[in-house]
Amino acid sequence: MLTLRGRLGRRVAALLPLLCLLACDGEQGAWQAAQKAGTLDGYIRFINEHPGSALVATAAARIDSLEVATAFAATRAGDLVAFEAMRARGVDLTATDPDGATLLHAAADGCRRTMTEVLLANRLNPGRRADDGTTALHRACRAGCPGVAALLLDHGADIMADVLLPLAGQTRRAAPRSRSPARRPPSRAPLHWACRHGHADVAALLLARGARVDARTGWGLTPLHEAAASGLADVVQLLLDAGAPIRMADLNNGQPIHHAASAEAIAALAAAGARLDEPSPFRGLPIHNAAYLGLTDAVAAYLDAGLDVDVRGTWNTSGGTTAQVTPAWAAAAGGRVAVLELLADRGADLGFTTGGREIGGSLLHAAAWHGHAAAAEFLLARGLPVDPRGNVSMDVPLAAPWPDVTPLGVAAYYGHTDLATRLLAAGADPGAITANDWSVIEMAVVFEHREIVAMLLARGVDLRHDAAGVEMLDTSDEIRGMLVEYLGR
Repeated sequence: MLTLRGRLGRRVAALLPLLCLLACDGEQGAWQAAQKAGTLDGYIRFINEHPGSALVATAAARIDSLEVATAFAATRAGDLVAFEAMRARGVDLTATDPDGATLLHAAADGCRRTMTEVLLANRLNPGRRADDGTTALHRACRAGCPGVAALLLDHGADIMADVLLPLAGQTRRAAPRSRSPARRPPSRAPLHWACRHGHADVAALLLARGARVDARTGWGLTPLHEAAASGLADVVQLLLDAGAPIRMADLNNGQPIHHAASAEAIAALAAAGARLDEPSPFRGLPIHNAAYLGLTDAVAAYLDAGLDVDVRGTWNTSGGTTAQVTPAWAAAAGGRVAVLELLADRGADLGFTTGGREIGGSLLHAAAWHGHAAAAEFLLARGLPVDPRGNVSMDVPLAAPWPDVTPLGVAAYYGHTDLATRLLAAGADPGAITANDWSVIEMAVVFEHREIVAMLLARGVDLRHDAAGVEMLDTSDEIRGMLVEYLGR
């Protein structure tokens, strides 16, 4: 017979798994509650209640991350009380956010002068770069904060610090200062940033502190090019008064007037001696570039100044080849429907096509080149034929163009599915063949645009190949299988 102590011991032993389960459930429940709240208090409470948990290290890491995020938010908002609370908790003032920006970047983004003073007093480095290559001075120039910019300059910020402009998928980084301007990668100094974003007060400060008014980016852009692109005449005039060169070309031989985004900016540049018919060997006259960029007011200003609505200009139609085009052609190439409407209302010839062997074709080809379905739809609604023939570049230097290709062929080559759908709906010939014997479906097959292949097969297009020929085509197995199935029907 068990003693009383023995019976109690067996009962306690039986209860131990249940007690452990309840304790574990309590810990997991507290952790889930802390995660759901996502606050400092939530994770601190978890650590206090479960100091022996294996999740304490994770909770501590979350606390550190939240403290830094809170410090950044307080800095951007200029909340000194919240910032000082975080500093009292021991937050590392040299910490960075996920994009590599420092608290000084955050203060500059928010135009927080007092916060900038506090951070500089704590010896934060004004030259530190974020992952995008920007310093706090670049951010202050972009945000339009002359007070913050002045403080940063007083503490040694580099007034000529470059920032590389990335290609798609790349990360920006600091530009090598040792490279010659002609070989330097695309970049912008603080004055370029201030002018691009239209901040005359910041630009004036930088000029007064010694920024070069003729500084050039890797693309050859001066601050005046950037100011013209902002469309703000006061910034343009500020630079002109400071001696900015009116006729300094970028790498496309574009003058500042080619970048002007408003009637006011155009007027300021013209008053300083800029020509409204200034030619560029790659982007035509200023009106052509404005049409391509969709600068409707600028296009109207050129027309109001007396330029012919169908004035010709030399345009780089790809791969180094050029053609004489009209503003309407440039607008179609840029997919700018509002500009096309303006030009059409002013009497533009929408039926224009590049002459002879010139690369470019009709306005519909220009729209098809970059898949501008809305522009194509506008042109078709204005009565343009759906199947004009033209010579269109493959967008590869020195490569032979597609001769006598239709806009549908261009869409098939580049894989512009939406455009192909609209052209077919408008009656485009799915069986059209180029002068060098390429059919529309062969372009879609070889360049592996599955949806367009399926679209054309659904319309009963002639493959011009038997099963053996299909097997020889250079395409994906999926598309080859589609063709074999089509032939077997």
